[in-house]
Amino acid sequence: MNIRKGILGSLLLLAAIAGCTKQRDLDVISSPLVELRFDWSRARITPDIWTVMFYGDNAAAPRSFVTDRIVDTLQLSPDSYKTLVINGMLSNGIDYVRFRGTNSYDTFEAYATTNLVKPNGDIVVNEPDTLAGTALLKTVYGENKFTVKYVDGKPQPGDTGRYVSDVIEYAPCRLVYRIKVTVTIENIDRMLASRKITGEIRGLSGGVLVASRMPTHNPVVYSLAFENNNPPSATVGTVETAFATFGPPLDLTEQRAYDLVLAFVLTNNRIYKISTDVSDQVDAIAAQIKDRIDRGVCDAGLDLEIKINVALPTPSNDNTEVDLNPWGDDENQDIFL
Repeated sequence: MNIRKGILGSLLLLAAIAGCTKQRDLDVISSPLVELRFDWSRARITPDIWTVMFYGDNAAAPRSFVTDRIVDTLQLSPDSYKTLVINGMLSNGIDYVRFRGTNSYDTFEAYATTNLVKPNGDIVVNEPDTLAGTALLKTVYGENKFTVKYVDGKPQPGDTGRYVSDVIEYAPCRLVYRIKVTVTIENIDRMLASRKITGEIRGLSGGVLVASRMPTHNPVVYSLAFENNNPPSATVGTVETAFATFGPPLDLTEQRAYDLVLAFVLTNNRIYKISTDVSDQVDAIAAQIKDRIDRGVCDAGLDLEIKINVALPTPSNDNTEVDLNPWGDDENQDIFL
């Protein structure tokens, strides 16, 4: 009987997507049956179908395994594996997420699809849908040893020794963060109540390389829209919105600037537009993410928040016709992020 080994630890993918694969050693003669068990509760989703990617050190190409079962079984050849779990199929993507570099674990990237490109070159991306991944499954002592959870020592047909039906337990966490933007508005009665508050946040990433914490990806723009549900008589109010993002880069060599731009329509139909630097708040968010990754904490329940205060000016009597679309009428363009 093999000596029980301790937990080797999980691979910390970008957004603390730590899987909880508890592992032991097992000698095998041929390809073992491996039982896969999935717990999606940390990711707070219930996908209809998902894909497991197996990257073997000695394999010519990765192996993909698609399933819709919480418990499923497959055969794996002896090797040392890194694994990823994606809540969907790579060929179809996940709503606003696409994949590239999938032939290698170290080049596997998920990225948000493009919504439009502004005349100034800003890339506006769609919000990423929820994405998930798991831990490292690592063999030890050579090609015929797997590090998996030891079950019951039940012999397999035709084996003269005691072999087991191995189990890998996956508890995926989100790669995508939810960022909530809260705006406290003084003189909110000076805003045209029938108009939404629109905005953008600039500087976050549109993609993630799963083999590292965060990519040095070009900054992108996320569009924001707020509903004003404050009573008309209110002079001070609060509006909120939330969006999904791959988050702030954690390992940039130079500090990046993050800007929040908001546009309000005043009661005289004039646009009041502000831009404020929220770099300190985003850096604080990045510090939270990094700390949780270092501690192996799943981020599925972590809500990150940006807060600002705005004082609306007194509307002028100038009723000159103005463009009520402060962002322009940019045409959609397909680009490769």
